[in-house]
Amino acid sequence: MAIAAGFVYLRGRGEEGSTVGEEPPKESLLARNSLSFTGAGDYTFDVFPPLGWARTDDEDVDLRIGALSPDIIPSTEDEFTANILFSVYTHEEISASSIEDYAADWKPYLLSYYPSINFVNDYQTKIGGLSVYVVEMTQPLDGVMMHQMQYIFWLDRDYALFVTVTSLDSAWNKHKDGISDSIKSIELDLSDSPSN
Repeated sequence: MAIAAGFVYLRGRGEEGSTVGEEPPKESLLARNSLSFTGAGDYTFDVFPPLGWARTDDEDVDLRIGALSPDIIPSTEDEFTANILFSVYTHEEISASSIEDYAADWKPYLLSYYPSINFVNDYQTKIGGLSVYVVEMTQPLDGVMMHQMQYIFWLDRDYALFVTVTSLDSAWNKHKDGISDSIKSIELDLSDSPSN
């Protein structure tokens, strides 16, 4: 037996001035519980992973979260798990003294190591009160097109939080909204972090 459900949205006013038929709030794309991690410089952060994602093991980063369901690589039928990596690093790679230095120098730095990168977009924004440089790119990896975003959160004159998102390009549209909401949920825990 099949059951169908539908909603009708009415715009306007009901009796006694009450609003009728307001659209329901957007369903959350985030897990209910946040994850905490501490990086270099004793900076501590909280982040809500996308719904259906969880912490996974990776000793090379401060936090790694990955999708619980892998995506299928169309050309090979192999699996790839979309993931987000979080690490606090020093600015030594490009000797940055501000977020503007990342905006000016990060793409050339990446190209020097990964010449096949195709930059899709880059911009500066604020997330959780922190200045952030964002770069979106695609690149082939072992013959498979990948979609990546890097978010560089300026912490102080010594440290930045680097967040790297990686997905199959063919699965990007499936993951991008949950990933975006997750990144926007990043908060610096000021009770445990050094003062700037």
